[in-house]
Amino acid sequence: MDQCCLHHIELGVKDGSKLTQKLTSQYSFKLIATRTSAVAKQWVLTTGQARFLLTEITSDVYEEIIADPFVNLWFDPNRLGTNGSERERNSKLNYDSAFDVAIQVQDIEKCVKKLIDSGVKCLRPIQCHKSDQGDVKTATIVSCVGDVKHTLVQSNGYRGLFMPGFAPVTSDGTVNTTSVNGSHNVNNVHLTHVDHVTFVCEMGTLRDVLSWYEKHFGMARFTINRDEDEKEGMVIQGDNIGLRMVAFEYWKCAEVGLITPSRNQDRITFVLAESLPCQGPSQVDTFLQQHNGPGVQHIALHTPDIISTIAGLRQKGVKFAEPPSCYYMEEGKLEEIQTIGLKPELLQSQGILIDMEADADKQESADTHRYLMQKFTLPLFDRDTLFLEIIQRCGASGFGFGNIKALWRSVSAYLSKSGSQNL
Repeated sequence: MDQCCLHHIELGVKDGSKLTQKLTSQYSFKLIATRTSAVAKQWVLTTGQARFLLTEITSDVYEEIIADPFVNLWFDPNRLGTNGSERERNSKLNYDSAFDVAIQVQDIEKCVKKLIDSGVKCLRPIQCHKSDQGDVKTATIVSCVGDVKHTLVQSNGYRGLFMPGFAPVTSDGTVNTTSVNGSHNVNNVHLTHVDHVTFVCEMGTLRDVLSWYEKHFGMARFTINRDEDEKEGMVIQGDNIGLRMVAFEYWKCAEVGLITPSRNQDRITFVLAESLPCQGPSQVDTFLQQHNGPGVQHIALHTPDIISTIAGLRQKGVKFAEPPSCYYMEEGKLEEIQTIGLKPELLQSQGILIDMEADADKQESADTHRYLMQKFTLPLFDRDTLFLEIIQRCGASGFGFGNIKALWRSVSAYLSKSGSQNL
């Protein structure tokens, strides 16, 4: 696999086998490696350049768990206290979470020193994992967002599939000695890479979180929409919607002061979202309650062909949050779709949202159209927390107001129906 800025995303789960089956059979992920230790079972799955690491804890002895060099907990061990019983400790593991957004770095010693010197907590110091296919160095730091961690990975020259210590496998369970490159297309499901990761923050903390990432990681904020206020961010209000969003990016080359990535896959975009006061219960509040605090709300996977991909995912049994029935009848929407050259009935049949590039250059030529298309899945876990987004960007870099409102309403409609949210 070609190296990209995002190394992998780790999901701490209660039942790794069940989620592995779901991701491979419904979402066309490919299982490429596994690992079993005395305290955990782990699965590595890929689709294109996106890699998910699933971790299931099999031990209830805290000291044994943290002794495993490849297992990071998705809760703060300081909450347990020195007198906590094993049962109390184990109860903290009883929820699923996408908790570790692992970042590929070029000089891990330099990065870790800079982070520690600036006051960031290092959960795991630098470790070197060796094999005959090369070495990989890792270190894990604690984010300021809920249970989120960031494992830093330096794998320059490593020729293996994931990391030393993980056994390569094929779909039939035999040893796989080949590498995985690029994207793959399984039954019209074509997913290439992680487009962005969205963190939900507690109300009033978004600016502090943004400042933390700017200070410690050198991440650069970018404008979501040309109407976004530099101080307030992108604020969306009205009709049961009260949301503030900002976005920022990280590049591997940011470590040496460069700011221009060579490809979209060489950078990772983070979106922060918080609810606004006096708006009543919202999907942000639902996430915070069911997830036990802030964390990763959704992961967006990019596709070059969203119509075929959504149709393929539906055939495999994936359930989606459907847009409001009036979405395609909104003023200007039909004209917008026709201007781009797409068939409205085709988008409507799959419930795909489309938005002209709201942050596009106003001076661009009239025959140039930049737009994006999106759709949300229903929650991946048994709680209404993490879900996936399927997104196709056609020259667009930001997010449009119209789509965000429609996405909000589609998720809210599902939560209201499931009883998780009282609107």
